[in-house]
Amino acid sequence: MRGCPHVHADLRRDRRRLRRPPGHRLRRRRRVLLTLALVQPDAFGQEFRTSTTWVALQVDDVAATRAELESKGIEFQRDTIDSGVCHMAFLTDPDGNTLILHHRYAPKDASPPAAA
Repeated sequence: MRGCPHVHADLRRDRRRLRRPPGHRLRRRRRVLLTLALVQPDAFGQEFRTSTTWVALQVDDVAATRAELESKGIEFQRDTIDSGVCHMAFLTDPDGNTLILHHRYAPKDASPPAAA
C-alpha cells in the first residue's frame, strides 16, 4: 500500500446547511465519504516513506479473517486484542504499513472497561 488516506468534504451538503433559516430542524443522517489514495510517490518526484498512519479494515469476524490470512502466509504483529468493545488484529503490508482487522461487538455508546 502506498499513499495517504484523505477525506473529501461533502460541499453540497455543507452549503445547504449554511442556507437553512434559523430554527430549521436538521434531519439526522450519517454519511461518510472516504477516499483512500494509492499513489506511487516516485511518479511525483517524491521518495517512498512507510506510513505511520494505521488503516483499520472493518470485518465481520476478526478471528476467522485472521485465520484465513495466516493460512495464506500473512504474519501478524501480535495476538488479537480485545479492548472490551472491539477485537483488533495488527498486520503489516509488504511496504511496511500497519493495517488493522477490526470488529466492534459492543453498542456504539459503550466504552472500554476502566483499567484496574
